Amino acid sequence: MTDEQTNLRTGYDPPAVRSIRSLRLFSAPPQASRARRPTDMVLMVIGLLTLIAASWAADPPGRLSSDITQLVGDWPDVMSTMFQVWYEVLILWAAVLLVCALLRRQFVLTIAMVSAGVVGLFVAYGSHRFAISERVDLGEFVRLFTTSNGPAEYPGVRLVAASAVLTVASPAVSRPFRFFGRVVIGLGVIASVGLGVATIAGSVGGLVAGAVAAAAVHLLLGSPGGRPSPEQVRATLEQLGVPVAHVAPAQLEPAGVVLMDATHVDGRALAVKVYGRDAWDGQLIAKLWRRAWYRDDRGDILLSRLHQVEHEALVTVLAHRAGAPVPDVLVAGKAADDDAAFVATVGGAPLRSIIGDVVDDTSVHIGGETSHDLDRSVVELWSAMRTVHDVGIVHGSIDLDRVTLDEHDHPLIIDWSAASVTPPATAIDSERAQLLVLAALVVGVERATAIALESIGMERLADVIPYLQAPALTGELRTDVRRREFDLDALRNRVTAASGAEQVELVRLRRVTVKSVLSMALVAVAAMLLVSSLAKIGLDTILDELSTAIIGWVLIALIVAQLARVFSAVSTTGATSHPLRLGPTVILEFAITFVNLVIPSSAARIATKWRYFQKAGMTLPTATAMGAIDSLAAFSVQIAILLSAFVFGVGGIEFDIDIDADTVRRLAVMIACIVVAVAIIAVAVLVLSPKVRERLAGPVRQIRAAAQVVRSPARLLRLFGGNVAAELTFAAVLAISLRAYGVEAPIMSLLVINVAVALLGGLMPVPGGIGVAEAGYTAGLVAIGVPEATAFAAAITTRLCTFYLPPIWGYFAMRWLRRYEYL
Repeated sequence: MTDEQTNLRTGYDPPAVRSIRSLRLFSAPPQASRARRPTDMVLMVIGLLTLIAASWAADPPGRLSSDITQLVGDWPDVMSTMFQVWYEVLILWAAVLLVCALLRRQFVLTIAMVSAGVVGLFVAYGSHRFAISERVDLGEFVRLFTTSNGPAEYPGVRLVAASAVLTVASPAVSRPFRFFGRVVIGLGVIASVGLGVATIAGSVGGLVAGAVAAAAVHLLLGSPGGRPSPEQVRATLEQLGVPVAHVAPAQLEPAGVVLMDATHVDGRALAVKVYGRDAWDGQLIAKLWRRAWYRDDRGDILLSRLHQVEHEALVTVLAHRAGAPVPDVLVAGKAADDDAAFVATVGGAPLRSIIGDVVDDTSVHIGGETSHDLDRSVVELWSAMRTVHDVGIVHGSIDLDRVTLDEHDHPLIIDWSAASVTPPATAIDSERAQLLVLAALVVGVERATAIALESIGMERLADVIPYLQAPALTGELRTDVRRREFDLDALRNRVTAASGAEQVELVRLRRVTVKSVLSMALVAVAAMLLVSSLAKIGLDTILDELSTAIIGWVLIALIVAQLARVFSAVSTTGATSHPLRLGPTVILEFAITFVNLVIPSSAARIATKWRYFQKAGMTLPTATAMGAIDSLAAFSVQIAILLSAFVFGVGGIEFDIDIDADTVRRLAVMIACIVVAVAIIAVAVLVLSPKVRERLAGPVRQIRAAAQVVRSPARLLRLFGGNVAAELTFAAVLAISLRAYGVEAPIMSLLVINVAVALLGGLMPVPGGIGVAEAGYTAGLVAIGVPEATAFAAAITTRLCTFYLPPIWGYFAMRWLRRYEYL
């Protein structure tokens, strides 16, 4: 009997045969659930920004783009034939997928593919009109879809349609065919350049336009993701050696993880986490979002599904070894279909389901049946958390859902996915504050404070006080505090009294009134009239020049200007080891634009940020040190740019400064004498006054701890990289404003002008540098050869985008920060 006959009789298939039989085109059935994934929104936003950049570079083509296009076009004739094949396969594979989807009754997918192709063509037509000023008939534009000969057009029309169709179908096809589609698109990009159908910018624009169209259709119709069904989870668990008798319907968490309740064949209740085929992207974006906006960022950003389950299993086992009450880990691994699963035992009810809306004593009744001794439960919970803190483990997201009580009221701490075994220095104090708030929600302020004092002592309890602020809590705890109308100030005052610490007042903020806004507007009008008069430019000339602005470029300048606030927020988060979240810090940067209406820029920035830092859990000395580090980094970047221009001639601006050597020498000696005198006085005061030394000892330690940020390369990169990116972005706004009037200038020259104006405006005691900035921009642009009327118009446009319009949304940013107690 042959091997083939044996296989047929026994039902055994060799691996190669099984692989061929299991190969299928579509991985999702027609009735599969569809969801809107966060990655589609991110893809559309990034795609639109990239499309704007590609459109800007399309006309006229850059030198690099032209050289690459010529290099690819000069290949031998045999490559031309290969390019032609690749170019035809591009649309052929898209057509095959479309026909197969229709034959397999994948009607929703078919509609999505056709819609993506149509939307892609309209996006391409709009980007073409934006990049190329000449009007092209839509029918003529669509005709380019059928041609495979030059001249090169922007964007590559066939590439747009094909990439839109293949991208929108990608989540619904199996992995081998999905990979094949990506290869086809990549070869199509090369072929479009090789055949002269599109330039480099045209190919990139076509690819991105297709991706944007696919993302838009996914957001409209949804897309099938890798959300495993209960049957698939049951099979996954059996492969991992965990047979189950029952699996509850799946629930998709915001982090992209499928949570299921299961029952082991021996009767034990299990909690199951499954990371499906396409769950990684939703989880990654959700993690980035939570890391930006919330303090409970659910642990490190782990790109691998297997790494995530292994991390949670490891930390859970380590916490169990330390003696903490945690679930038993049954398995953490990956099945044959690449689904990763974490399975642990569960028991008891979450605290949220036990306590009422308001807790005033140490016990609570449920349904009139049983009484829970919550006082003892909280004592045991503090003891358990002290145990894990002593070995350097931080849970990371302790709240009412992650603490359960068994039938004897013993706590069980679950969900260690956000835990860390290498936490920052402030993480333990921050988690103790969260635990104290949780305890106060359960047993009341007085008992929670007494239990905490007995558990960790007065000194450590005093270290917790700065973190008893709403922004310093996890997202769930902050929601519970707001929903239950819990008085967080009362808890902070009680803890302050119990620990014997000093009450620290928050930095006060100056209010912006209607009168101050009107005064600023009058000053702005007067300053602009004065600048135009000094520049000898008539008002009618200025109005004529402003009327010639291309609105599209002005809108782009306005959008790009707001990106600078994001980079400034990145630099702020890098100025400290304290866990500041990026999202609220970005909102803070916009709020500062509103405060700038009545306070000079530097003062507004310092006062507002100090209060924000205090509300985030920092002491005043730490907030002061962080503000100084942040400001010093920004100032250093600006000085470095100016010195580069002065010493190396970067930016094409020549400095002709004639300073007498004796004057420089006398100035240096004077500065040195002042510094030495101040130092001597400070040392004398410290030596002769023990009380001063004692009062300064604590703040000095805190400032030294805050300054340790300079030892972290990652934080230094954020600190200085964010400031550099912000300066480049503001220079780009000036460049785009000039482009709106048909003028171009070297970006390095504009960078030097922008930095010089920023430094000058910061030194002037005028809110926002009104008048000073407009004059500085105008003078700088005229110095590099821009006509006076155009220079003044570009200066006004830049200031509209960076100063005069942002306070509109800055007002709402300020209200948001106040509402959620960030200020």
